[in-house]
Amino acid sequence: MNNKGQALIEFVMILPVIILILFGSIDLGNLFITKYQLINDLDQIIENIDKPIVVNQIINDQDLKLQTKNITGGIKYTVYQSKELITPGLSLVIENPVNIKVSRTIYE
Repeated sequence: MNNKGQALIEFVMILPVIILILFGSIDLGNLFITKYQLINDLDQIIENIDKPIVVNQIINDQDLKLQTKNITGGIKYTVYQSKELITPGLSLVIENPVNIKVSRTIYE
């Protein structure tokens, strides 16, 4: 018997699963990186909130959406960004595009 043919068939059968896991982990890594970038962007926005030109530049450069909400004793700042997934099967588990949100509340 020739085991090389059997090994090739088994490899071809498992290859799509390996590719799905690889691209899925890359997508999830990109989502985590995007969330941490949003945290840094929101911190910069809050530091420069009295400078509207700088805030608008940060929002426009990163394609962000900023929402402010007055709450009792302070202001809540929320930054949103949508991220497209590249893995075809991952959109069955996670909705595509993924909306990432980061919030900070500044108390007076």
